[in-house]
Amino acid sequence: MYFDESLFPWRPEGEQRVGFPSPAAAPPADPENVSAGNISAGGVRSDENAVPSQPPASSLPEAFASATRASATRSFQSIKILLLFSGAYHRPDGLAQFARRLGLEVDLFDSDPNVGGGDSADITKESVYERLRERIVRGDYALIIAAPPCSTFSISRFFKSASSPDGGPPPVRTRTEIMGCRFLPSKHRAELERANDVVARMCALLMLAHRAGTEFIVENPADRGDITLPKLFINVAHGPLWLMAAINALARHASTKLVTFAMCEFGAPWQKATTLMYTAGLSSWLDILRERQCSHTSHEKVAGGTKTGSSWNSNEAAAYPPAGLQQLFGAGRGRPSRATASSPLSRRLVRARRNAAHRHRHRRRAVQSTVGDSGGHFPAST
Repeated sequence: MYFDESLFPWRPEGEQRVGFPSPAAAPPADPENVSAGNISAGGVRSDENAVPSQPPASSLPEAFASATRASATRSFQSIKILLLFSGAYHRPDGLAQFARRLGLEVDLFDSDPNVGGGDSADITKESVYERLRERIVRGDYALIIAAPPCSTFSISRFFKSASSPDGGPPPVRTRTEIMGCRFLPSKHRAELERANDVVARMCALLMLAHRAGTEFIVENPADRGDITLPKLFINVAHGPLWLMAAINALARHASTKLVTFAMCEFGAPWQKATTLMYTAGLSSWLDILRERQCSHTSHEKVAGGTKTGSSWNSNEAAAYPPAGLQQLFGAGRGRPSRATASSPLSRRLVRARRNAAHRHRHRRRAVQSTVGDSGGHFPAST
């Protein structure tokens, strides 16, 4: 039974409508209702052809998003993640493979012309940026992990490299000139401007992702210029990604958190202090990383500053060690830990599988009702 609170049928014609009717979804079909109104013209109960209802939300943020934003509802149902600046597409031991092992779908995005997508994945190109923007606004992704190129933010630029004839690339930004040093050779000016453009576009995409209900992580080297952090401090001039205006604006908009940890604690041969900025929905999953501080007196290697042939060892250090990937995605062998089992991605994967089964059951009932008159046998084409 429906009530239209804005309709007064006994009033004079032309004055029956007062205000505007409030939109309301139709109530679910009553399986006990055998009245003619619940039977379709073909003799099939209307509830068999109804759009399947979504399972109830499993968290308060999901319930709020489903009631206010369609894109957020889509992102909460998604099991797809985006690896922005992913590195090599076909790396057998990278983030993508660990995520796929969990059953997640993965989109890789990297503009490297040799191991990535080249120009087709370059977000500084307007057409590429707009296509990715549409996917994000639509709520295609449950999670975005973004690791923008760290070259211009690297502490290694503040040291002379013994393995490079010219001593290695110079600093292009400092703590007091975070957008770039005033006087730079044209070669490094172009590198700096591109890096700034990449960061600005990344932050814009992640801001849109947050509005769509997508969780995100930004990864980059730790701040080595903060004198109040003696265990990390190296050079007072160091200008990290975390001081960029666009990053700070994104952090305020999404109320993000920061955690810094050492890669050596996951078995890497170098210390490589790494910082993650992440949305609050990932807190129970990532907060624990703050316990992984360097406990070594020395390290076998240094992450960056060494040139071999035409490449720097920072490329090798960019990859997560296997133990670090297991912490992120819980994809290691054996029984998962309590923290892993309760991670947002694990819960989302379970929920997405449940929703897929829910939709499959509905489609199957619809097909069975359609072929019921032919003896219940499915056509050979199916």
